[in-house]
Amino acid sequence: MSAPALFAAGLSTSLAVILKCLYKKNDFEDHVFQVLVVGSTNPCKVNAVRSTLKQCYPRLVNEVRGCKVDTGVNDQPMSLEETIKGAKNRAEAVFKATAAEKGGVLCVGIESGVFKADDRFFDVCVCSTYDGERHSLGFSSSFEIPPMVAKFLQPPHRQSLAEACNSSKITTNSDIGQAEGCIGVVSRSNITRTGYTIQAVMTSLMAADPGWYPSQVPERGFLQVN
Repeated sequence: MSAPALFAAGLSTSLAVILKCLYKKNDFEDHVFQVLVVGSTNPCKVNAVRSTLKQCYPRLVNEVRGCKVDTGVNDQPMSLEETIKGAKNRAEAVFKATAAEKGGVLCVGIESGVFKADDRFFDVCVCSTYDGERHSLGFSSSFEIPPMVAKFLQPPHRQSLAEACNSSKITTNSDIGQAEGCIGVVSRSNITRTGYTIQAVMTSLMAADPGWYPSQVPERGFLQVN
């Protein structure tokens, strides 16, 4: 049965069930979700999702596009909890905004934030992949923010990481957040912002893979694959 037929039949199709189908190598005639919408228009985030799907799940989604949404958190999240909340809020906001679309929509929220550990500041990217019922969370590797940058994140400055990078003069690119990112500068271009965002997207999809997490496939109310 093709993906559009599944949705037309009124079957509730969770991401975990879909990945179970792909994991068991069932032959879908079409892409399972018509569109995946990223809760951001930042090209680093949208391209990271496209790259991950192309590499790992080329038949999962027909189209990927970005959508500007409200995160419901500070412009610069300053804890891991707030960063997770921002990612989930983005994914849920996209789901509400695309509720009228037909053919199946998969929603992704990606949020980068700062957290403190061992009296130092670190940056991390969090991704939530949301099918309307469950959030699958994934994280990038984190890296220590240089002290000359971190001081601008704190009072009295309270700047965003992109602003702090400019204030500390490690870059003059005012659009660094949509380009190489702080991680691109600090790693001397060995890691790009898109690259570390891909880590978060990939680990988010891993968390929905019933080959490793079988308890995440609902027992009732979904398309069952034997």
